[in-house]
Amino acid sequence: MTEEVFEKLKQQLYNAIDAITSSGVSLTAEKLERFIDSQLMFVNDITCEDKEAIKLYLESHIFVEHDHDGYIIMNHEDGDYNNDWYTQSDHTNEHFWKLYKQYLIQDGSLDFSSLNKLDEVTLPRLMNCLGNPKQELLSQRVRYGMVIGDVQSGKTSTYAGLICKAADAGMKVVILLAGQTETLRQQTQERMEEDIVGYTIRTDNDRNSKQQRVGVGKLKGYKPIVTAYTSYEDDFKMGHDKTMSSLEAQSSLVMFIVKKNVPVLNRLYKWLTGEGQVKNTQGKLPYSLLLIDDEADNASINTKKDAYNPTKTNAIIRKICEAFDNSNYVGFTATPYANIFINPEKDENMETTDLFPKDFIYVLPTPDAYIGALRMFSEPDDKNPSYGNCGYMLKHITDITEPTRESLSRMSSEEKVYGPIYYKHQSDWRGTLPESLYDALKCFYLSNAIRDLDGAKNAPRTMLVNISRFQQVESYIKAQLALQVEKDYKEINCNFNGEHHVDIHLPLYKKLYDLFIANYSNCGFTYKEVLNKDVIMNAIEKIRVIVVNGSKESKEDAPDYKTNPSQRIIAVGGLALSRGLTLKNLMISYFYRNTSTYDTLMQMGRWFGYRPKYDRLCRVWITQSSANWYREIAEATEELKNSLRIMDKQNLTPKEFGLKVRRDDVALQITARNKMRNSMQVIEIESLWGNIFETPYFSKLAKDNDANLLATKQLLNKILEGSIAFEKRERSSAMLAQDVPVKIILDFLHQIHISAANHRFPLDSIIDNIIKNTEESNELKFWDVAIAGGTGPICELTPSIVVKKSLRKLTDWSENVYSFTNRGVVGGNNDGKIGLDNPLEIEEEYIRMENKSISGKTWFKYAKRKPLLILYPVGVKDTSNLEASFLNYLQEIGTDPIMGFALGFPGYGHPDSQEHQYYINIVYQKQVDEDDAEIDDEDLI
Repeated sequence: MTEEVFEKLKQQLYNAIDAITSSGVSLTAEKLERFIDSQLMFVNDITCEDKEAIKLYLESHIFVEHDHDGYIIMNHEDGDYNNDWYTQSDHTNEHFWKLYKQYLIQDGSLDFSSLNKLDEVTLPRLMNCLGNPKQELLSQRVRYGMVIGDVQSGKTSTYAGLICKAADAGMKVVILLAGQTETLRQQTQERMEEDIVGYTIRTDNDRNSKQQRVGVGKLKGYKPIVTAYTSYEDDFKMGHDKTMSSLEAQSSLVMFIVKKNVPVLNRLYKWLTGEGQVKNTQGKLPYSLLLIDDEADNASINTKKDAYNPTKTNAIIRKICEAFDNSNYVGFTATPYANIFINPEKDENMETTDLFPKDFIYVLPTPDAYIGALRMFSEPDDKNPSYGNCGYMLKHITDITEPTRESLSRMSSEEKVYGPIYYKHQSDWRGTLPESLYDALKCFYLSNAIRDLDGAKNAPRTMLVNISRFQQVESYIKAQLALQVEKDYKEINCNFNGEHHVDIHLPLYKKLYDLFIANYSNCGFTYKEVLNKDVIMNAIEKIRVIVVNGSKESKEDAPDYKTNPSQRIIAVGGLALSRGLTLKNLMISYFYRNTSTYDTLMQMGRWFGYRPKYDRLCRVWITQSSANWYREIAEATEELKNSLRIMDKQNLTPKEFGLKVRRDDVALQITARNKMRNSMQVIEIESLWGNIFETPYFSKLAKDNDANLLATKQLLNKILEGSIAFEKRERSSAMLAQDVPVKIILDFLHQIHISAANHRFPLDSIIDNIIKNTEESNELKFWDVAIAGGTGPICELTPSIVVKKSLRKLTDWSENVYSFTNRGVVGGNNDGKIGLDNPLEIEEEYIRMENKSISGKTWFKYAKRKPLLILYPVGVKDTSNLEASFLNYLQEIGTDPIMGFALGFPGYGHPDSQEHQYYINIVYQKQVDEDDAEIDDEDLI
């Protein structure tokens, strides 16, 4: 199928589905899938890739209702907090939001699907997370939250919209922390002036300050009701005209867009808490504050080893929040690794309070049209067919050779300066650039030409080059590339004939032709059209090479999209390219760096984002090792998000659910070491084999235990109906049934309700692994099922199965779960013996191989046995110290046992269990410590 036919087909489907949705019919992802299948049923030579491309195109242009709208993990401990306050309030007078929405529609920077999702789902849910700015409070309230998005996925639009909604709801003060450099602050200031403020103040050539309307300020209905204490040219300054007045004197929304810089923040704090401000009886500013921390993982994390001496940036952010009566701190980040390692604990004097998102974490859904690391670097599977579907963008750098330490020591000074580039080059390097970089440059020529032929002649385009961390070297690379662009333009102008059979003998034409065939042969245009002399010259003529590194040269080079919105730029830089800088329509990236932390690598991936109508032209030159790193980071991040999804599903709070980040490659660091001082490294075995998994925690909802007890009784009845008897074990209170078919076990596992706090009982993963193994072998085909009896009151599970409850010292563990013991266990170290004929041999083998005393794993790790399911009907050992809520729970369940479970899998013949290395936060550490602690027999009777 030709590109032209494909584009026509997409447009036809768009028109058809648009007509359907315009009539008021809601469109779900499932309906869209069925619609595409029905329309393409009789279309010849349509591929799976074509169908996926059409689906993504339609989803990005039409509002589609998806299965989830992001995940919110909230803390409900605040008794005065109403988590529906915003959705229950009146939104008829949304001045700021209506203007911003109109501006987004007019500007076209956000498609209708994303805009509707922002208005109807994302922003209302986020607003519900904040404190109601109009609520009368009995005492100060400071809420700390975090919003996790994707790199280059439109987080700025989200927080601009949040500011608008908050202002309409009555928020008085907004402080936006906008990067660490003045360039980034100015970029954010300019964006907020267009989106919210409506005007800008600039100094002309005669040094006169002039105010002019921009963005929403040009729309009908605009009112200048925002007081901005910062401008494009000035960060917050004491002595500024406006600082002579207090917050009380302002009847409008007050905004500060400031650098994340200690002197600036100290000035702001001094002014906010100065004598000129009105304060309440508690000495707090009687206003509502929304403090948005853009790139919250950068410079905001407490990186001091001494918890009582936090970094100054961290401390001043917290002090500003504490200065207001009603504060909301919201950190936005795409790389939350550092944030989850913050210590959530605080003392009564608030001295160790950190920016841990104790009140909420909101994981924004990944937009369908977004091209991220999983689509570029990962591999597709049955659940995620879109993974890897943008792998065609990747080009591996193979012509840079990294010298070994030994060969580097033998290199002469001249070779180090004038030889080929390598990662650890010197700050005065000015040698030979790799041929692959010049290939990337020529692909930029070709992609520009194709965009021109596409009819997008006025669209801006960018190429990124990131191969050095030294400003002097970056300037040298800029100069070399600029010379090459000039040389190539002259070569085309002077020597290209315009006839393929003649020009093919010219080295530059031959290179362009070869690169076109290798990269763009399916672009919809022929090589003759793209390599037409006039077309390729026009593509190159406007290209400008700049540096982006914070130097004086960089300031002079800074792209001004207002003056020239159709710029074609090659941006050469290093660390300055990592955070927040806007490079419009990035098409070609050349990345050769050895930065090895998750957050920095992801932030350097400026090629992630939206590439509407030109994604087929994008290429990224990268090394194989870096590509492997990106794949690992993407998968680790997805695993982290999945943990947050489980938190959301189980209604757990950030303070009670342990979080972990996978790190298998020892060359990769998750984040800077000083941001991980509260983390701990652990190895977790992913395989079931040789492990026992149990449920030490149970839900505070009595209905969950009712479901578990019902599932247990149904399990036992099925076993008995299959003519399998439960027999009493010698010298034990347990009863055992043998050779139970796996289908009965799976039916049971699908029915039980397990709290996500049981991180050592990954139910979905266990079920998936059992099903997979059952399809491939017979090892888990038949099971032993044990009922662990005790010394407590009698309970009847079936008419023929009556046991005594196992007594436990129950503990009120957290807001949503109880624990069977104060150590976080339900079973004893010897429970796995049930069903074994040779426990002594297995114990000796375990001690010999592991060189440590027995644990729950002992009876499975080196045992050739059937898998074991243990049922624990539990009763309360001591009710004298239980809280009222716990007593109410016991009253609800009556004489019923509280059900706990354990699953053990034989490890014999499985020596190569898959392992992953993780770094875990403090909450998770506590859970691990409790799991690994030696069990006191006094806790188990």
